[in-house]
Amino acid sequence: MPPAAALTACFVARDHARDLPAALAAASLAAAHLVVVDTGSADGTADVARAHGATVVAFAWADDFAAACNAALDAVTTPWVLWLNPDETLDAATAGRVAAATADPAALAFTLLVQQQLDADRPAYGTANRQWRLFRRHDALRFAGRLHPTLTPPPDAPGLGLETRELDAVVVRHAYLNEVTPAKIRFTVRLLEAELRDRPGQVARVVELGCNLLLLGDPRGHEVLGEAATTVLPALDRGEAPPQGVAPLIEYLLGVPPEQVRGPLDRAAARRVAAAWYLDAPPVLWALAGDRYVAQDFEIAAKVLARLLELGASGGYAADLGFDPDVVGRGALINLGQCQLQMNRLPEARACFASLLDDPRHGPRAAELLAVVESLARQTLDRERAE
Repeated sequence: MPPAAALTACFVARDHARDLPAALAAASLAAAHLVVVDTGSADGTADVARAHGATVVAFAWADDFAAACNAALDAVTTPWVLWLNPDETLDAATAGRVAAATADPAALAFTLLVQQQLDADRPAYGTANRQWRLFRRHDALRFAGRLHPTLTPPPDAPGLGLETRELDAVVVRHAYLNEVTPAKIRFTVRLLEAELRDRPGQVARVVELGCNLLLLGDPRGHEVLGEAATTVLPALDRGEAPPQGVAPLIEYLLGVPPEQVRGPLDRAAARRVAAAWYLDAPPVLWALAGDRYVAQDFEIAAKVLARLLELGASGGYAADLGFDPDVVGRGALINLGQCQLQMNRLPEARACFASLLDDPRHGPRAAELLAVVESLARQTLDRERAE
């Protein structure tokens, strides 16, 4: 199917001359028009965009991604918008479905499956979740949020007279292209602080700010996360689910030394919250397994690790949290083997380690642990023979 004349693919970019050619070429399979908002590149991003036929909008950066996104929407003259990032490519095999969807007279917006590719050499290594990426150019749909711009009101909000749907189309985010550096973390902190001045009370952003401060070694992060804990405590006391975005706070409480914790929640409370509300959340379960292993509660640690493996096998996890798939795969398996070893369940431990011997990441350690298992098994056999 040819690109849809009714569709414009939009990007916000700064110093993405390396990534844009692939992103624009892939978007052109579905969209007849391209818009790139350049927020002050110094690497020729704008020239690259023009060379690929894009309309380039120069935008004075003001620590506000939503403002830049809305500048892109202002430059769109077609009825439909496809939203992409410079480090993303629209899957060629499903691009025709994106183009065809713009002919639907009853649709307001579609979610696309966004796959996070964490390793350039392993396309399937990553997680995926659905996001609003294809939508009508509608006065009611504008972006808000300095760091994580989202459509507001969300496309699934009632009252706009049109339907929202899932589309069987894929966007691949090449996450391995983006290195996390202290400069990027400081940038994130600056935008989060500005966002919370603009719109205070967003507990997910407070949690994110606290975690990023700690990544910078800033002890203020403990105070910020303590504030977040104070905010969520009333809901937890009422038996309600934690607000969205609180999972990293529970991870933090399960791993940080108790003397560093501020606020009303402690590690025991975090364990209760994890067991009640996060049984499909791999990062939280991974932290819970580590907490129980350190406490030498190997039975519970093994059960949590088995749950992670179950989630990995079924795919029934909350992928929107973002995590290394190893925690629902072979990383969980080698840790489960170590729990079995600690409990002297040698056949179970042997099975875990033996299945990992060919794994590049875990194979060497698995071989060492398997040798320990065999040594213990021989010692046990020798004692039985002596008796």
